[in-house]
Amino acid sequence: MAKNRVRHSLWFCLALWAAFLLIDRSLVLLDGPLSWITGSAFLLAAAVLVYRSGLRSKLLTRLEFATVFFLVFGVFVAVGTLVVQGRPAAFYASAYPAFLKTIILGLGLNDLYYTGWFSALLVLLVVSLAATSLRIRNWRFWLLHLGIVVIIAGAAVGHIWGVKGYMALHTGQGQSRYQIMKRHRPTPNHGTLPFSVTLDRFQVVYYPERLQLVVYETTAKGLRPVAVSPAEPDRRLEFGPYRLDILKRETLQPKAPNHPAVPRISLRLHRSDAAIPFELTTLSRPAVTPDRRFTIALTQRRDPREFSSTVTFTAEGEETQKELAVNHPARFRGYRFYQTDYDEQAGDFSGLTVKRDPGFPLVLAGMFMVLLGVVLTFLRRPHD
Repeated sequence: MAKNRVRHSLWFCLALWAAFLLIDRSLVLLDGPLSWITGSAFLLAAAVLVYRSGLRSKLLTRLEFATVFFLVFGVFVAVGTLVVQGRPAAFYASAYPAFLKTIILGLGLNDLYYTGWFSALLVLLVVSLAATSLRIRNWRFWLLHLGIVVIIAGAAVGHIWGVKGYMALHTGQGQSRYQIMKRHRPTPNHGTLPFSVTLDRFQVVYYPERLQLVVYETTAKGLRPVAVSPAEPDRRLEFGPYRLDILKRETLQPKAPNHPAVPRISLRLHRSDAAIPFELTTLSRPAVTPDRRFTIALTQRRDPREFSSTVTFTAEGEETQKELAVNHPARFRGYRFYQTDYDEQAGDFSGLTVKRDPGFPLVLAGMFMVLLGVVLTFLRRPHD
C-alpha cells in the first residue's frame, strides 16, 4: 500500500508539473488568443487533477505525497542553483552545448524561480499544507504548517506589490524618479517615490595601491591577459615557452619635488636557449617577447575598499539626512536604499537600488510561527 501511494504521488507530481509547464510555456511562447486558450485548457486539466487525484482521494494530505513533492521540488531548486540564472539567450548558446541550451531555454530554466510553473508548485504546496492542517486538528501542527503558508504568502505579496528600482544620482542632484527593475534587469519603465532623494556627498575609500606584473597574449581579437603576479622579488610566471623571474624591486626618487616616486623592477626572461635581463617601470613602455607573441607590463592597481553616500530625503517639506554604504542600507518610510555602484571616473556619481517589500512582515511572522511550532512540538508531553 505504501509503495502504491509513493508511486501515485510521484506520477501525480510529475503530471501536475507537466501541466503547469505547458500552461507557462503556452503563455510565454504562443501569441494572441491561442496562448490563453491553450493555457486555460491545461489549467482546467490541472485543477481537475488536483481535485480528483489530490483532494478527493486525500493524497495531498499524506506523508508519501509530502516526501515525493519535496524530493521533486529539491531537484528543481538544485537545477536553479547549477544553471546560471537571468542571463541573455546568447550567453547560454555560448556556455552550454546546443541540446542543453534548447532544454534550458525551452523549459525556462534560465529564469526558473520566476517561471509560472515554479510559482504553481508553490501554490500546490500551500494547498497541501492547508488541506493537511484542516485534516489534523492539532494547534501545534497548525502553527508549524500554516507558518510555511504565511511565508509563501508574504513572498507572493512582495513579488506582486513590491517595488525594486535603480536611481542614478550626482552630487547636489535631487530626484524622485527611479528606473523599474524586473527579474534583476532594468526596464524602460519608471516609477515615482512619494519623496525626493538628494545626494549630498559620495566617498570612496581605497586599499593601498598594488604593483603587479601582467602578461598579455596577442590574439586575433586583441590582447588577452594570461598571467598576473604581484611585482615582488622571487616571484615567477610561466607562459607559453617562457619563464619570467622577478629579481629585484626598487623605487626611483623623483627628479622634481612635485613628481611622484616611480617603482622599478628587474626581471629575467628565460627560454630554452637564452636568458634576457631587462627592467620595467610604470612609466616605461611594455616589453615584448622575441617572437612578439606576449607583452609584459608593470601596472599599479587601486581597488575600492568601500564606498558610501550621504543622502537627504525630503518629504512634505521636512528633510532627513542618512548615510548608506555597501551592506548598510538606509531606510525611509517603508523603502530601503542600497549602495549599488558608482562612476570611478566622474567621482560624484552614486547608483542606488530602491526596494519596498510589503510582504516582508508576513515572512517574518511566518518564520516566527514555524520556529514556535517546532519548539512547542518537541516540548509537548507524549500523551498530549
